[in-house]
Amino acid sequence: MTVAPKSDAAPLGSYLLWALLTLLGLWLGSLAAAEVPASWKRLLLFPAACGLLGGWLAGTLWHRLQCGRPSRIHLLVTGQLLLLALANITLVNYQQHLAQTPQLNQALLMLEGISQSSPELQAETQRQKAELTPSFPKYLRYRVSHLAD
Repeated sequence: MTVAPKSDAAPLGSYLLWALLTLLGLWLGSLAAAEVPASWKRLLLFPAACGLLGGWLAGTLWHRLQCGRPSRIHLLVTGQLLLLALANITLVNYQQHLAQTPQLNQALLMLEGISQSSPELQAETQRQKAELTPSFPKYLRYRVSHLAD
């Protein structure tokens, strides 16, 4: 009777469960991190702290699920998931920034209603709307503008 050599690899289900739980944990963490006061987010340490906490979560889940020895692919997947979490924080903050301008939104709706009668007014309204509506690149410039001070 021969004994099969013990493999260091865990079943595929453990890897998939790890990826799913890590993704879920990072997503929930990024939603919570988006609610942190803006003064904390302006510190350059905030993304690093989010990365450290996310890496700790991924490593803890890896060992709890007994997925074996981490490989380069594990580190690559973890890094990509952390980048997705940071991108989600930025996107949620942008949506919150847009929601904080209700007067601007109401003014733009009034302008659109008024400009229906004239093509010249419609063109001017579209130009004003493009100028006043905060785009994502404008938001990113606003977010990093304090770093140059």
